[in-house]
Amino acid sequence: MRKLGAAAFVSYFAVSILGAVSCLSLCHAAHAKPPVRQLPGNHAMPVDRLPDSINKSLAHLLQLRSADDRYSVRAFFDDHPELHNNSRALAESALNYAAIGWVNDSIQLIERAEKLSPRDDYVLASKAWILYKAKKASAGLRPATEAVKSKPSARNLAILSEVFRGMGDDAKAEEALSKAADVDADSIDVVGAKIRMSKGRLKGSAGVKYATDFLKKHPKDLRALILRSEVWELLGKNKDAIADLSTVLALKPDHLYAYQKRAERYQKERDFKAAVKDVRKLQTFKLDPSAMVIANGTLAECLESLGDLKGALEARKRNYVLERKISSFDLMRGDVKQLNSGFARDSIEYCRLEIALKQYATALPKLNSILVAYPNNTQARELRARALEGLSRWNEALTDWDRLINKHSSFPKWYESRAAVYQKLGKADAARSDLETARKLSQDP
Repeated sequence: MRKLGAAAFVSYFAVSILGAVSCLSLCHAAHAKPPVRQLPGNHAMPVDRLPDSINKSLAHLLQLRSADDRYSVRAFFDDHPELHNNSRALAESALNYAAIGWVNDSIQLIERAEKLSPRDDYVLASKAWILYKAKKASAGLRPATEAVKSKPSARNLAILSEVFRGMGDDAKAEEALSKAADVDADSIDVVGAKIRMSKGRLKGSAGVKYATDFLKKHPKDLRALILRSEVWELLGKNKDAIADLSTVLALKPDHLYAYQKRAERYQKERDFKAAVKDVRKLQTFKLDPSAMVIANGTLAECLESLGDLKGALEARKRNYVLERKISSFDLMRGDVKQLNSGFARDSIEYCRLEIALKQYATALPKLNSILVAYPNNTQARELRARALEGLSRWNEALTDWDRLINKHSSFPKWYESRAAVYQKLGKADAARSDLETARKLSQDP
């Protein structure tokens, strides 16, 4: 399962971020990638019979969830195995995974939770919402209906409305949402469902209004602030998102997820120095490997934009070392069996900076390994051609340029690069021919 590729994951929020809200309902008791571990245990235990250690851990997990600090939730759950046989903890972590975008892992966790507590309405509704997020809304209808039958709460009805919307039944979705509002119009789950429906109708400004109305009543609600920042993000209003995330950090200075998201918004606004400052602050906290990879990726991009190629290279190197340790791949040794695409993408970015800094000999073995696993990756092949040029291995570089041009014959810069190699090999006629082709391609509309 792919979790750690910064290039992939930072595009990383390619998940429908507004979908996070349904999983952010108030907890009953309080006022809520490495691959998922194989979780132990088989039997649920009534809450009133939980050992004190589990009660304390669960309470802290719920507190983190209520702040919607997705990084801290993931790390805390992973570090506390006493929660791995608790259905509520499993459900909360599953919802958190879905909010991050790790839907397959989320399904695994929620299925474990359902086995432990097959009639718990919170678990059933959570499963329904996760299946909706996974574009399996029809499969979510059964647990959503059972949850509402067991307890017709605002949360359960709002999730049922989500499921109906995912199934394309807008009438039933509106009916369920109306019933949810009748139970508790001030529920964040109801607000979240309204926002997602407005988003589906391309009325993002309505989503902002729903979140803002909620925040007028609950100005310090971290979940609502995170939610509205994500609505602003979808609308491309980064400064408004930054303002909301800044409020989150003023209320909770150790909110790890808010630091990462604000850094990304600063980056979009091309305020790279502010983004670097946020990532540096984030990295003073203990981060799980996935969060660290994402942070390093953002840091590398911003430092490169500031012209600090050496700093960017160091950030990419930290990711390469971390991902190599986690995935057990060593590209310098030619380990390519089952090389995941995320690690490959991050490694390509690392090699790109090495080549920009003329570190050709260290980049080449990694690129060789990547191309064994992904022979059609044009970026890796182009970089290898440039690394071979840097090492004066002209014939091998020519082979790579030939392959690239044979596959994509419309890029003038590739012809210019091959012409330079032909010149080095003393093939002046071939060089002139490529330069003429490049000139014509550049002039074509």
